[in-house]
Amino acid sequence: EDEDEDDTSGVECKLQLRDKHRRMPRLCFPTLGIRASGKTHWLARTYRSISLGNYSPNIRISPIDSPSKDDFDRLVDRIINESEGTPPTNPTRLPRGLPFEFEDADYSYGQTESLLNIFDYAGETLDRPVSDPLLVRALTGDGFLFFLDLMQPMDDQRRLLDKFKRSLEDIPKGCCTGSRLQIPVALCVSKIDRLPKEVGRGDNIKHF
Repeated sequence: EDEDEDDTSGVECKLQLRDKHRRMPRLCFPTLGIRASGKTHWLARTYRSISLGNYSPNIRISPIDSPSKDDFDRLVDRIINESEGTPPTNPTRLPRGLPFEFEDADYSYGQTESLLNIFDYAGETLDRPVSDPLLVRALTGDGFLFFLDLMQPMDDQRRLLDKFKRSLEDIPKGCCTGSRLQIPVALCVSKIDRLPKEVGRGDNIKHF
């Protein structure tokens, strides 16, 4: 087992891996966005779907045994079987990574196998100053899942999205000065199932 630690920020993520997974290329995808936008609920639902094998036949993806897997097993059980809500994410600590073993079936260009880590960050993380070690760690990813919420004021979310963009530009990525680093960002809109039957009744949705 290996405990991963960031030497530059001093923030320990307590990611534990078997030897065979330590040698695999790692991809890190933090989930960020406005507070209470459904990030943890989405991740729990996605985790359950993957566990049941509900994904494209062109890939293979499976959760890896880890302390965070045990936590999500219990969380999914509460959400799916007991219809409970998700607890708030602790905004003061680095979340445990939820690791998946991923392999595609691209036989034309060569199969890719990697270790995919998803980190569920609290909505308050982006309110931290750009020098804060927790924010630096959250923004050191290979891609991001950024959640927007139709039920919350758009101005607050626009402000947070702008800060996310500025913070990405301000945090050094170890590349040459003046170069631009292209990082994929998936904008995820949550709670679509709560849309009013008549869109005209929801000013916030029209604004969105």
